[in-house]
Amino acid sequence: MRRRHHGQRIYSWALAAALASCSSLAHADTHTLTGAHVTQKSPEKIWSILTAYPDICAKGCRYERPNLIRVKKVSYLASETSWYTWSHVENPIRDVTYFSRVTINWRENGDFTTDTLQLNDSHRELIDALKKKTGLDHRPAFDTANTTTTVRKSGERTQVTQKVVLTSSGLLDLWPAKVLAGIREHMDATFRNIGP
Repeated sequence: MRRRHHGQRIYSWALAAALASCSSLAHADTHTLTGAHVTQKSPEKIWSILTAYPDICAKGCRYERPNLIRVKKVSYLASETSWYTWSHVENPIRDVTYFSRVTINWRENGDFTTDTLQLNDSHRELIDALKKKTGLDHRPAFDTANTTTTVRKSGERTQVTQKVVLTSSGLLDLWPAKVLAGIREHMDATFRNIGP
């Protein structure tokens, strides 16, 4: 009996040491990826594709976004140049849900830049207000995430540049190559949606 108790203490100590080791390896890290795409579509058409929220999901929708169950525009606090969306993403560990702020900056020539910023811990009051107004939850996978898309017309073609910057910590950060591969998969899907 005494020996078993001693063994359990050693096992508990070893488990705690292993977890501490993992947590020290799993510090927050920033992942950045930039991609470019050229299309014959106009900036206005590209904008209509990027914001076709009811038509974007992982399967069975007109436009593809990996693992996305649905994304919806939130009417609360919405204006012509800024609004919030709520996304529900399928994940093997647990489904992910989060609010994002979308802003659009149009130029006089029709070009534009849009930012999609996932709300994070610094937006706690805003998140609480959105949750209360919508009844939806906010449980993101990443600490921070921001996607900037710049669209510029050049002659008969339009250049689309996208930059994704996100911060991850915990278990996610143990596989940085997998995180970058996931960003690339989403970016490639966006460019396929825009098309030639």
